[in-house]
Amino acid sequence: KKLKARTLNGLFINPKNSEELYATTGLEGVFKSSDVSRNFGILHGLKKFKGSEALLQFKMSFQNPLHLFVASALGFLVSKDGGGNWELLPLLSGNSSTKITAIGFNPFNEKELYYADGKALYKTIDYGASWSILDIPNNRGIVKILVDDFDPNIVYVGTSNE
Repeated sequence: KKLKARTLNGLFINPKNSEELYATTGLEGVFKSSDVSRNFGILHGLKKFKGSEALLQFKMSFQNPLHLFVASALGFLVSKDGGGNWELLPLLSGNSSTKITAIGFNPFNEKELYYADGKALYKTIDYGASWSILDIPNNRGIVKILVDDFDPNIVYVGTSNE
């Protein structure tokens, strides 16, 4: 099947298998190709979570490309099998009332996750069982979170004027 999406907003290549691609959309969810984009199929596992097709961010672990992370209108979802099954993480600010603006993870310890819901930055070290709020000097909205590939104690935060 050819990719039929109205709102393509990202294309991600598996760093350990260049024939595998993920295409993300703003409204339809995530599509996957295992044959260098000749055929795409939607990741149906996300549809189980109403509202998850409205993607805000998508990330893939370079250490383990089967581990996928999605910020959606529903919340923070994680797949450990390349998108077949998804898990909705409990958030400190509540799933249904939170608009996640950015997500991130420690590439060496994926139990350490981050999310932002505007100006606040949250961190868990136990895969979402408990969260803490990180105090950062910021008057702008957080739109990107990146944990350093060499020193996971360094976290970069990108902001917006909005």
